[in-house]
Amino acid sequence: TLQVQPPAYTGLATILGESLDAKAPVGARLRWTLHYAPQPASVALVFHDGRRIELRHDGEAWSADSVLQASALYRVVPEAAADAASSPMHRLDAVPDQPPRIRVLAPERSLTLMAPGQREWLLLFEVSDDHGVAPQARLQVTRTEGTGENIRFHEHALTLRGTGNARTRRFEARLSPSTYGLQRGEDLV
Repeated sequence: TLQVQPPAYTGLATILGESLDAKAPVGARLRWTLHYAPQPASVALVFHDGRRIELRHDGEAWSADSVLQASALYRVVPEAAADAASSPMHRLDAVPDQPPRIRVLAPERSLTLMAPGQREWLLLFEVSDDHGVAPQARLQVTRTEGTGENIRFHEHALTLRGTGNARTRRFEARLSPSTYGLQRGEDLV
Protein backbone atom coordinates (compact mmCIF):
# COMPACT_ATOMS: atom_id res chain seq x y z
CA THR A 1 0.00 0.00 0.00
CA LEU A 2 0.94 3.65 -0.38
CA GLN A 3 -0.40 6.10 2.18
CA VAL A 4 -0.45 9.75 1.12
CA GLN A 5 -0.86 12.36 3.86
CA PRO A 6 -1.17 15.84 2.31
CA PRO A 7 0.15 18.86 4.25
CA ALA A 8 -2.34 19.97 6.93
CA TYR A 9 -2.93 23.42 5.37
CA THR A 10 -4.50 21.81 2.27
CA GLY A 11 -7.41 20.39 4.25
CA LEU A 12 -7.18 17.21 2.12
CA ALA A 13 -7.75 13.81 3.72
CA THR A 14 -5.11 11.08 4.01
CA ILE A 15 -5.46 8.47 1.27
CA LEU A 16 -4.49 4.81 1.61
CA GLY A 17 -4.34 3.00 -1.71
CA GLU A 18 -3.08 -0.25 -3.08
CA SER A 19 -1.58 1.44 -6.14
CA LEU A 20 2.04 2.46 -5.82
CA ASP A 21 1.37 5.44 -8.13
CA ALA A 22 0.18 8.69 -6.58
CA LYS A 23 -0.72 12.27 -7.39
CA ALA A 24 -0.37 14.52 -4.33
CA PRO A 25 0.51 18.05 -3.24
CA VAL A 26 4.16 18.96 -2.82
CA GLY A 27 5.08 18.33 0.81
CA ALA A 28 2.80 15.30 1.20
CA ARG A 29 4.15 12.57 3.47
CA LEU A 30 4.34 9.21 1.70
CA ARG A 31 4.45 5.86 3.48
CA TRP A 32 4.98 2.59 1.62
CA THR A 33 4.03 -0.70 3.30
CA LEU A 34 4.89 -3.86 1.35
CA HIS A 35 4.48 -7.58 2.11
CA TYR A 36 6.48 -10.37 0.49
CA ALA A 37 6.30 -14.13 0.44
CA PRO A 38 8.98 -15.41 0.54
CA GLN A 39 10.76 -12.61 2.43
CA PRO A 40 13.70 -10.96 0.59
CA ALA A 41 16.86 -9.95 2.42
CA SER A 42 16.25 -6.26 1.58
CA VAL A 43 13.94 -4.02 -0.42
CA ALA A 44 14.62 -0.55 -1.85
CA LEU A 45 12.81 2.16 -3.77
CA VAL A 46 15.08 3.11 -6.66
CA PHE A 47 14.27 6.45 -8.31
CA HIS A 48 15.01 7.47 -11.89
CA ASP A 49 17.43 10.16 -10.64
CA GLY A 50 19.54 7.54 -8.82
CA ARG A 51 18.15 8.25 -5.36
CA ARG A 52 17.50 5.17 -3.29
CA ILE A 53 15.36 4.60 -0.18
CA GLU A 54 15.91 1.40 1.77
CA LEU A 55 12.76 -0.08 3.29
CA ARG A 56 12.76 -1.12 6.97
CA HIS A 57 11.73 -4.64 7.86
CA ASP A 58 9.28 -4.89 10.76
CA GLY A 59 7.64 -8.28 11.30
CA GLU A 60 5.95 -9.24 8.03
CA ALA A 61 6.00 -5.73 6.55
CA TRP A 62 8.58 -3.62 4.77
CA SER A 63 8.07 0.13 5.09
CA ALA A 64 9.59 3.45 4.12
CA ASP A 65 8.67 7.12 4.53
CA SER A 66 9.47 10.13 2.40
CA VAL A 67 8.20 13.63 1.72
CA LEU A 68 7.12 14.35 -1.86
CA GLN A 69 9.16 17.29 -3.17
CA ALA A 70 9.06 16.72 -6.93
CA SER A 71 7.51 14.38 -9.47
CA ALA A 72 9.45 11.16 -9.93
CA LEU A 73 9.50 7.67 -11.39
CA TYR A 74 10.65 4.77 -9.24
CA ARG A 75 10.84 1.00 -8.97
CA VAL A 76 10.40 -1.29 -5.99
CA VAL A 77 13.43 -3.57 -6.04
CA PRO A 78 13.69 -6.55 -3.68
CA GLU A 79 17.22 -7.92 -3.28
CA ALA A 80 16.18 -11.24 -4.80
CA ALA A 81 15.09 -9.59 -8.09
CA ALA A 82 17.22 -11.03 -10.86
CA ASP A 83 16.89 -7.91 -13.02
CA ALA A 84 15.99 -4.65 -11.24
CA ALA A 85 15.11 -3.06 -14.60
CA SER A 86 12.30 -5.59 -15.01
CA SER A 87 10.46 -4.25 -11.95
CA PRO A 88 7.56 -2.07 -13.08
CA MET A 89 7.94 1.72 -12.93
CA HIS A 90 5.66 3.69 -10.63
CA ARG A 91 4.86 7.38 -10.91
CA LEU A 92 4.66 10.06 -8.22
CA ASP A 93 3.11 13.31 -9.47
CA ALA A 94 3.87 16.30 -7.24
CA VAL A 95 1.19 18.98 -7.58
CA PRO A 96 2.63 22.40 -6.68
CA ASP A 97 0.63 24.70 -4.46
CA GLN A 98 -0.57 27.68 -6.48
CA PRO A 99 0.06 31.10 -4.91
CA PRO A 100 -2.98 33.03 -3.73
CA ARG A 101 -4.36 35.49 -6.26
CA ILE A 102 -5.48 38.95 -5.16
CA ARG A 103 -7.55 41.05 -7.53
CA VAL A 104 -8.43 44.66 -6.67
CA LEU A 105 -12.00 45.42 -7.76
CA ALA A 106 -12.26 48.97 -6.36
CA PRO A 107 -10.83 51.48 -6.78
CA GLU A 108 -10.32 50.95 -10.48
CA ARG A 109 -7.05 52.89 -10.53
CA SER A 110 -4.05 52.42 -8.26
CA LEU A 111 -3.76 56.20 -7.73
CA THR A 112 -6.97 57.93 -6.70
CA LEU A 113 -7.26 61.59 -5.79
CA MET A 114 -9.74 62.63 -3.14
CA ALA A 115 -12.65 64.57 -4.64
CA PRO A 116 -14.00 67.70 -2.89
CA GLY A 117 -16.56 66.61 -0.29
CA GLN A 118 -15.57 62.92 -0.47
CA ARG A 119 -16.06 61.28 2.92
CA GLU A 120 -14.88 57.72 2.25
CA TRP A 121 -13.04 55.41 -0.11
CA LEU A 122 -14.33 51.99 -1.01
CA LEU A 123 -11.73 49.23 -1.16
CA LEU A 124 -12.95 45.94 -2.60
CA PHE A 125 -10.74 43.02 -3.43
CA GLU A 126 -11.10 39.32 -4.15
CA VAL A 127 -8.72 36.61 -2.96
CA SER A 128 -8.65 33.08 -4.36
CA ASP A 129 -6.47 30.09 -3.56
CA ASP A 130 -6.50 26.43 -4.61
CA HIS A 131 -6.61 25.20 -0.98
CA GLY A 132 -8.66 27.93 0.63
CA VAL A 133 -8.69 31.49 1.91
CA ALA A 134 -9.01 32.40 5.58
CA PRO A 135 -12.32 34.07 6.48
CA GLN A 136 -10.42 37.13 7.74
CA ALA A 137 -7.79 39.37 6.16
CA ARG A 138 -5.57 42.04 7.62
CA LEU A 139 -5.44 45.35 5.74
CA GLN A 140 -2.39 47.52 6.41
CA VAL A 141 -3.09 51.25 5.94
CA THR A 142 -0.25 53.77 5.96
CA ARG A 143 -0.71 57.56 6.19
CA THR A 144 2.14 59.84 5.20
CA GLU A 145 2.63 63.12 7.02
CA GLY A 146 4.94 65.97 5.99
CA THR A 147 6.90 66.75 2.84
CA GLY A 148 10.38 66.35 1.40
CA GLU A 149 12.81 64.67 3.77
CA ASN A 150 10.51 65.21 6.76
CA ILE A 151 7.96 62.54 5.96
CA ARG A 152 6.62 60.44 8.80
CA PHE A 153 4.59 57.28 8.41
CA HIS A 154 1.63 56.23 10.55
CA GLU A 155 0.63 52.56 10.35
CA HIS A 156 -2.90 51.27 10.97
CA ALA A 157 -4.24 47.73 10.67
CA LEU A 158 -7.81 46.67 10.01
CA THR A 159 -9.26 43.17 10.25
CA LEU A 160 -11.72 42.46 7.45
CA ARG A 161 -14.23 39.61 7.25
CA GLY A 162 -14.63 38.00 3.86
CA THR A 163 -17.72 36.75 2.08
CA GLY A 164 -17.93 33.87 -0.35
CA ASN A 165 -16.77 30.29 -0.33
CA ALA A 166 -13.56 28.91 1.16
CA ARG A 167 -11.61 29.14 -2.11
CA THR A 168 -12.71 32.61 -3.25
CA ARG A 169 -13.54 35.40 -0.83
CA ARG A 170 -14.33 39.08 -1.26
CA PHE A 171 -13.19 41.64 1.27
CA GLU A 172 -14.53 45.17 1.56
CA ALA A 173 -13.42 48.21 3.54
CA ARG A 174 -14.77 51.72 3.59
CA LEU A 175 -11.99 54.08 4.65
CA SER A 176 -12.86 57.48 6.03
CA PRO A 177 -9.84 59.80 5.53
CA SER A 178 -10.85 61.82 8.60
CA THR A 179 -10.43 58.70 10.76
CA TYR A 180 -6.74 58.68 9.87
CA GLY A 181 -6.28 62.46 10.22
CA LEU A 182 -5.53 62.80 6.50
CA GLN A 183 -4.69 66.41 5.52
CA ARG A 184 -4.26 68.08 2.12
CA GLY A 185 -1.01 66.90 0.48
CA GLU A 186 -0.78 63.68 2.49
CA ASP A 187 -1.20 60.16 1.21
CA LEU A 188 -3.20 57.19 2.40
CA VAL A 189 -1.67 53.95 1.13
